Amino acid sequence: MKWVLRATLLAAVFLPASCAEDETDTAFDLELTPDTNLGSAQRLAAQIDTVLLVVDSPQGLYPASEPRVVGNVQIKNVDSDPWLELVVTIPVPSGRLPWIRLRRGALPDEKPLDLRLSGLRTTGGSIGAVALGRVQHLQFTEGVTRRVVVPFNVRPERLAPRVLQVLRTGGARVDGCRVEQLAIVFSKPMDAASLQEAGAIVVTSDAGAVTTHALRLDPDGLIAVFEPDNLEHPDTTDLSYHVFVATSVHEPEDGLGLDQFPGQADAQQFDADFVVPCDTPIFPVNICGSGALDATCPGDGRLDCVADVCLPRPASCEDDCPGGWTCALASGICEVDCTLYGGADVCPSNRPYCDDDSGVCVRTPG
Repeated sequence: MKWVLRATLLAAVFLPASCAEDETDTAFDLELTPDTNLGSAQRLAAQIDTVLLVVDSPQGLYPASEPRVVGNVQIKNVDSDPWLELVVTIPVPSGRLPWIRLRRGALPDEKPLDLRLSGLRTTGGSIGAVALGRVQHLQFTEGVTRRVVVPFNVRPERLAPRVLQVLRTGGARVDGCRVEQLAIVFSKPMDAASLQEAGAIVVTSDAGAVTTHALRLDPDGLIAVFEPDNLEHPDTTDLSYHVFVATSVHEPEDGLGLDQFPGQADAQQFDADFVVPCDTPIFPVNICGSGALDATCPGDGRLDCVADVCLPRPASCEDDCPGGWTCALASGICEVDCTLYGGADVCPSNRPYCDDDSGVCVRTPG
């Protein structure tokens, strides 16, 4: 189903889908497009039941004296300026995101348009914005229907956690073919109890199952450090091991479980194989948390031992973030690329501006 929206001076109405076939319309065809690193269109559509479209202009759209309501279309004030905006509520068809045609009608040719879209879940007693998207500086072209790809993604705080990295002690080679510590870096703060449940995190090596203990989370809950008892194989020149993290591990606030590949159907566990060459042991490793003065952390410089806790160094995640994520240089942690929302307001209050070059939320505009 395609929703066709004809904008007039005072109101707007939906037209039947058959009216959308005329390609001589002066119009925009809006295609809501999630980034596959953050989720699929089908999974996003399953999380929302309504798309709220706000049509605005930095030069003002409708005068304050002309509010109107026609069905699911309103002209009203939804922001801080005195002008009114065109606000449309669009139901989400089963299984996919809606296609929307916005016809010019009496919308001004000369004013650039700013389209803001919110994906809402209106059931369950409260309305919450699950997804956001935005496209700016649009202008109609007479007699032309333009296809406009609108970035539209699940809000960062509503994304499921994922494993960003698995780090180990040692540099390019491992002394004595033994790994003293493993650090799992998550994209969101994690619930410590869920990480310690049986089967939540499983490490195996070519020598067999590995037992781990002494789980420590950093103060932000993003880095879980384990001490394997027997992650070693002294009779080989390479140490091979496998790390599994179950979808049952979750964040404490909303209980969202791990989903390593949100673009795929259903939640996905983390599964990865690692191989590291071995060296003859030179000296014993003093691991972070043991109280040693020269204690080290996993990651070959990625993490520093500070007050018996492994913390990321600034800028240490550069070139290490997965698709859809970017390195916050100040914290050394990968975060969701804010540019994937087309300028929608997704940054936290302490870093309210999205840097267009890096995709990092920053304190002041660039």
